[in-house]
Amino acid sequence: MREVKNGVILSEEEKRRRRQRSLALALVLGALVLLFYVISIIKQGAALNALHS
Repeated sequence: MREVKNGVILSEEEKRRRRQRSLALALVLGALVLLFYVISIIKQGAALNALHS
């Protein structure tokens, strides 16, 4: 059975592409979060080292 959402019927190919785009976007956002977290930890470590020097 085809899914009807807001009057649009999506084919299996369109559903597959949408899932792939969503997964790619989630991976990119996760990588950015991880990058910001690592940068924050590095900056805090540098600030603590400068404080104790």
